[in-house]
Amino acid sequence: MPHNVLVTEFVHHLHRTGLLDVNVSQGATPDEPLSPAIKAIAADLFKITGDSSFKAISEWTMIGQAQSPQLQAAIEFLTKPRCGNPKGKQSPLSIQTFGTPSGRWSRGVLTYSIDPRGCNLAAAQVTTIIDNVFAQWQAVTPFFSFSRVPSGGDILLAFAGAETDSRFGAKSGVVATGAPPEQGRIFFDNSETWTEPLLRSVGLHELGHALGLTHSNDRNSVMYPIDMTFAAIDPESQDALRMLHGWAPQVPLPDRATSDRPSLAYTGSVGLFSASYLLHMVWKGSRDDQGIYESSLVNNVWTPQEKIHGIGSTESPALTAILTGDGTTSTALLMAWRGVKGDQGLYWSTTRFGSWSPQAKVGISASSDRPALGVYPGGIYLAWKGIDGDQGIYFSTFDGNDWSPQTNMYGVGTSASPALATLNGVLYMFWKGVEGDSNLYYSSLDAGPKPIWQPQRKVAFVTSKAEGAAWQYPGTTHGPSATLRGNRILLAWKGVEGDQGIYFSLFDGNEFSGQIQVKDVGTSQGPGVCTFGAFTHMAWKGVEGDNILYWSTL
Repeated sequence: MPHNVLVTEFVHHLHRTGLLDVNVSQGATPDEPLSPAIKAIAADLFKITGDSSFKAISEWTMIGQAQSPQLQAAIEFLTKPRCGNPKGKQSPLSIQTFGTPSGRWSRGVLTYSIDPRGCNLAAAQVTTIIDNVFAQWQAVTPFFSFSRVPSGGDILLAFAGAETDSRFGAKSGVVATGAPPEQGRIFFDNSETWTEPLLRSVGLHELGHALGLTHSNDRNSVMYPIDMTFAAIDPESQDALRMLHGWAPQVPLPDRATSDRPSLAYTGSVGLFSASYLLHMVWKGSRDDQGIYESSLVNNVWTPQEKIHGIGSTESPALTAILTGDGTTSTALLMAWRGVKGDQGLYWSTTRFGSWSPQAKVGISASSDRPALGVYPGGIYLAWKGIDGDQGIYFSTFDGNDWSPQTNMYGVGTSASPALATLNGVLYMFWKGVEGDSNLYYSSLDAGPKPIWQPQRKVAFVTSKAEGAAWQYPGTTHGPSATLRGNRILLAWKGVEGDQGIYFSLFDGNEFSGQIQVKDVGTSQGPGVCTFGAFTHMAWKGVEGDNILYWSTL
């Protein structure tokens, strides 16, 4: 087919899919310039899909440069079966590796009913395929239990035409739509020639929508909106559903209270034939109580709080594990904190020798907020915001006995405390921006010789739908908290001004998932997180006016 005809067809499909405004036209003669709008769309599609044909098109300047193979490949991509769902409505942010939730089911025991009329496949075959789709999603998390009923199910699956969705019936267009919770409606295009693999793949995708997931821009995800050809649910989509419905109900700890957020860390006692591990929590007292308290999780119950004598702070301390130095891999606790009211100095103590050692000062370091601790192949790092009026970020390293002189981190600033976590031998720091800037930022420190902090980058996610993608940015009023969870870092934070919700995201060293709000919880300060064994633990102070501590697990 002549390439000028292919140019016209390519533009037609850009109009049809909503990627290009219908008022933007494009001539097809060789001396015609290629529209900047079309070049920009092709460049965006290359970023989203990785398809080299779009990269080639974005680099053409004249129609005479057009090549038939690239145009044919681009048209083939644009005419693949796709989902008609828009981006999620519940959150302004979407997820990079699996969709930001478009809603949640308030209950996990659900029924579904199938109306196979209008499908070219036999009714019994449709039922078997859809039963398999529900079984796959049910296997992801124990929250859901699905059972099929003849009619009137919580989730209805049916085949419909243009009377239900005007986009149905078009060749190689929208093949299905799935409504978010708790609407419970999935419709398949009855004009499509369905096969068992296609119905299974599209069914997996649309049921993902019905359970609360939105689109991903990862082509390996079952939630990718175009060319749905998956027979099974990918690991990251599984994680998405677990995260969405996986946090245990909050447990109030009414015998303890704080005006800040607590910190969590675990220790291990390793013997010749056995090992035992213990999760610890520390926090500052409530309101005018500047004492520091501790507790441990024993048999899934927090022990009564105990006050650590001889120390105090206006903020809760930071906590991490440190080798005991007895020649084994046993660990003890290392704690760092800022002083009491009127004392912005930083202090530290350890339990390497049993009880807490007498407090010692971290050189000349000082802060108006709590510090952060992180374990790194090159040692233990301490990071903090400067004193009142100084929004710079400083850091120091611990050699097992004392701290190095403080270093000012170049070109960054914060109005709150930072967070530290290590992934694949790389230390990451996360922080809120300076006063008036609610964005979250991060930087990394490689484990090579003479490492330096890399330039700051904003924490950002991609909003994806069939028509394109856009960057979105979360925000907070306080510093975040971070912990290693499997092969990713879980970053958690309180919302922006006026939003006391708790949110989290997963970071794989390159990309962040979109924020997911933890259901039915809130805080005025932000949470503390720590992965211990098979679970990530989170503890936090309540919302404004509620100073007691709460705890949950994922």
